[in-house]
Amino acid sequence: MTAAIGSFVMRPAATPPSPLPAAGGRTLSRANAQRPLVTVHFGAHRTGSTSIQTALADYARAAGVGKIRMIGPDELRPDVTMIVNLLAAAPGLPFLATPLLLRWVAPSVHGALHAPGDSVVVSDEQFLGGQEQSLLEPRGLYPDARRRVEVVRWLLGGATPRAVLTVRPYADWFASAYAWTIVRAPLPEPRELAAQWARLPRGWPEVVRDIMAVFGACEVVDFATLRQRPRAVLRRLVGDAAADIEGRHDGRSLPARGVAEVLRRRAAGEPVDLGGLASLRRDFRQGRKFNPFTLDQRRALNARYQRDLDEIAALGAGIRRPRATPQAAPGEAPATITNPRTLN
Repeated sequence: MTAAIGSFVMRPAATPPSPLPAAGGRTLSRANAQRPLVTVHFGAHRTGSTSIQTALADYARAAGVGKIRMIGPDELRPDVTMIVNLLAAAPGLPFLATPLLLRWVAPSVHGALHAPGDSVVVSDEQFLGGQEQSLLEPRGLYPDARRRVEVVRWLLGGATPRAVLTVRPYADWFASAYAWTIVRAPLPEPRELAAQWARLPRGWPEVVRDIMAVFGACEVVDFATLRQRPRAVLRRLVGDAAADIEGRHDGRSLPARGVAEVLRRRAAGEPVDLGGLASLRRDFRQGRKFNPFTLDQRRALNARYQRDLDEIAALGAGIRRPRATPQAAPGEAPATITNPRTLN
């Protein structure tokens, strides 16, 4: 199907075949065959998700009703996120999730999913789990993703949606996640935590397997590709409509001096919260990038990341990789996508 959006054209990708009933023998109703193509964007954290969501929401409003709808964190939190957290808390609970439950908890989200139209993007990196959990959990990245993805799948109902995930080199992901989380909550000393985290028993291939086990397929974008071509993820989400969304890298993590200042304030008992993040970024805009890993740890994590991308490709996941993967600088800031029309 080809749908005109303003003066642009969107050609949604075909819905992948459903593997369900994959767990519990439960069968989904196919009665609503005319429902729009649904794409679930799982993030992950620190891969430009927030700016992608903002750009898509702006575009959806400009495109007009019935063309493309964006259901992001503003619509999903706290109610839908709370349901995902509760039902993913233990084995067996995910199958209590139903579209009727979604309709009761978040009627506007349920209505947006079933209203006539061409395409719906549902995006929340919290679907996979908390960022802080992935920093502190000895099991590695998003250890409870399988149950959480199951809850999301059953809540949505209908034919199996498409799934999209952006992945990032491990050392850079940790540095960015630590620099963001330390502003929100106390964390262990960075080098100590980094040394423990570098063992990483669970990485991106395991997350992709969790998604594929439930959704049947997963389209993966390497973060380096996003840096080179900001529309890479957008094209996976909205097809050719991405041509109407100007993309550029505009995000940055706190540099080393900024992280050190946050740690100093916490040690002194001074208040630190997200409200002060803008001033911290302004005051510590320049300087060496935050990198809590030794050179050997970083090299080992980068080598593992390249092996894991090969493993993801071998799983059959559609993966978009850069033409030549650049060597990431220590603690490199995350790339984001913005719509220049919204910039001051």
